[in-house]
Order: sequence, then C-alpha cells, then structure tokens
Amino acid sequence: MAVQAPSADNHHHWKLRCSADALELALAADLRQMAQTRRLLTLISLGAVAESLCVEATALGWRLLPELDLGNPAVPVRLRLAPGAVEPDPLAGAALRQRHSNRELRFTGPALDVAQQSVLSLGLGVVPGTQLGWHDGKPQRRALLALLRAAETERFANPALHQELFEAVRFDLGWSQGATEGLAPASLGVAPWERPGFSSSRHWGLQKFLNLIGMHKMLGARAADLPCRLAPHVCSIAATGSVEQGAFSAGRALLRVWAAANANGLAVSVYAAAPLYALVGATDVRADLQQRLQAGWRELSPGATPFMVLRLGHAAAPKVRNGRPPAASFLLN
Repeated sequence: MAVQAPSADNHHHWKLRCSADALELALAADLRQMAQTRRLLTLISLGAVAESLCVEATALGWRLLPELDLGNPAVPVRLRLAPGAVEPDPLAGAALRQRHSNRELRFTGPALDVAQQSVLSLGLGVVPGTQLGWHDGKPQRRALLALLRAAETERFANPALHQELFEAVRFDLGWSQGATEGLAPASLGVAPWERPGFSSSRHWGLQKFLNLIGMHKMLGARAADLPCRLAPHVCSIAATGSVEQGAFSAGRALLRVWAAANANGLAVSVYAAAPLYALVGATDVRADLQQRLQAGWRELSPGATPFMVLRLGHAAAPKVRNGRPPAASFLLN
C-alpha cells in the first residue's frame, strides 16, 4: 500500500527498511541538499507513505507510530511498533487500493451535505495539528481561485518552473497508456483538441513567444482556475508547527482525505503550487508573487500553514491511471 501512496510527479525516492520494532523510510538523496519546494514535496509524500503503512498495519493488529527525525536526513521517518490492541482503520484494504487521481475538467454534484463534509474533516483527528478547510462560499472561492490562477500562470511564465512542470510528463508514452514512473500524458485529463497545444507548450522557446499574447494566463486559468470553478467543492489541507513537520503531517492528512473521498464515490484532484509557492524559501518563485500568495492564504487559512488544495466532486473514472514499480523494488531488507 505504501507504494500506492501519492507522490510528487509519480516518483517515489524512498526505500523501506524493517527491523524488529520499527519500519524505516530511507532516502537516496539528502533532504538537506534539496531545493526548498522539492524538499517539502518529499516530506508531504513521506507523510502519505507513512500514513498508508500505519493504516494497513491496523488490519494486521499492529499499531505504528510515525516519527519524523530531520536530524537523520538519510532516514528521516521511523514507524515504531507500539504495544496494545488496535481496531482496523476504516481506510485499510479497499479504500487505500482504490485511491486515485481524476483530472477530468468538470466535476459535477450533488454537493456534500454538512454531515458528509464533517466525516472527511473528522478523519483527520488521528493526525494532530491538521485541518481541512472548505472554501465553497462565493467570497472564499473567488479569493482561492485568484491564488490558484496566479500560481499556475507562473508555472508557464517562469523558465525554471516551466521545466519542472514538463520534465515529469512522459511524452514518450503517447496518449494511450499509463506510466509506472512519471506522468503519462493520457492520465492528465487533456482533451483531444488540447493535446497538440499541450505538447507544444513543453518547448520553452515557443512558450515564451506565445506568452507575449497572454498564453501563460490562459494556460494558468485552464490548469486550476477553471476546474476548481466548476467543482462542487474545493478545500485545503493545512497544518500547524514547523514547516517541515507541517508538510509531513499534511501528507498524512492528504492520504486520509483522498482515500476516504474516493471510497465514498468522490473524484479528487490535487493542486500544490499555490500553497507551496507561498512558503518562505520557495524555489524560483518571484518575491512579489510570493507576497501576494502569503497575503491571500493568511485570509483563507489563519493560524495554520496550507500545503495542498483539493478539488472534490463526481466524475467518470479515468480511462488511464499511472501505476507504480513493483513493491519489492522498494525493500532494503
């Protein structure tokens, strides 16, 4: 189940090591040497992996307690086996296996009622310091869309962010198959008539030229503003504490909300640029954009640091889903 946990750009960079009383997640790369945004994405992913292991362990009667140790950057996560009886987590088994991303442009209703929203929010009770913020009122939705649009537009206007955006896409696979690593174009929810333009946009020289007529603004609106504008629900996952601990906790929360939403028939897609670009030290982000994002998030998420935005609704199941490498390839012993 850990291999199926969400990861940045469908790349896992950890190995699992087992001992008599714990599981450890070891990294090939040094966390301290990573650029800040990549570092936080890695911590979010590790949080999701750790939570998936904790959830599935309950089906075996085991209680695992996840611990983040940034003083040991090679093995930053340890899941300690704790004594005592434990009830199976409702997300164990099918809910984790069925979790997936859906990038269809339009999510439809019916909208969740207050009780259904509470079920998703209360599911974060096992992850201290995390919260699920619902941004469905008109003023909040308008403010959030502006942040999403600004961040996604920057990804098409900034050469470093543009490279990061497209280097994860496996154009070599065409438009009909998934990928075990990286993002297959067929999994991105790009309509047939959009595909030639999307493929051409990976070339920075052409993108830079088209930006003279505002193409970056149109693509930024298409990437996040329009899908979230059409969705019944948009929410954010935020956490308290240090940024590093918050990112790890947000990853745990992301896994729980995402799996629970899918298990209840909801489609989910995730957006990270708007919250992560607001954080101090965000990689290759202009200072004025960062200040704008920070001001917006202070209004939308007071008292906690947002790390992810989720779009929720109903949509047909995706025809192509990305896979993962064999689980055995992640084991150290």
